[in-house]
Amino acid sequence: MNRGEASFILANIDRRVCDDELNEALDMAIKALEQEPCEDAVSRQYLIDIATEDGAYDYVSAQEIANAPSVNPQPKTGHWIKTPHGFKCSRCLIVHPHTSIFCPSCGARMVEPQERSDKE
Repeated sequence: MNRGEASFILANIDRRVCDDELNEALDMAIKALEQEPCEDAVSRQYLIDIATEDGAYDYVSAQEIANAPSVNPQPKTGHWIKTPHGFKCSRCLIVHPHTSIFCPSCGARMVEPQERSDKE
């Protein structure tokens, strides 16, 4: 099961039969799934380890890495494209029989496509 499938299942649980504690846990799980790390984030410690491997410690590089600014990861997003065979994810281009909050293949959160501006 991937993030998209897990989120879809959690989002479709009948909340009327859940107590407050279970509803809160479901909300937390869905929120955690929606905050997946982006593909561009790297481990600062991994880069420091590379800069200091084999005893060839490069203090300037390790210090620059340690002091580098943090990034704000952006989750993967996409939108559904209707096709004769179902719905295609705009990110991974895989066709699925139905839509969901996340793409079951690549995990991208599905959003409405942005309207194009014809004024330019």
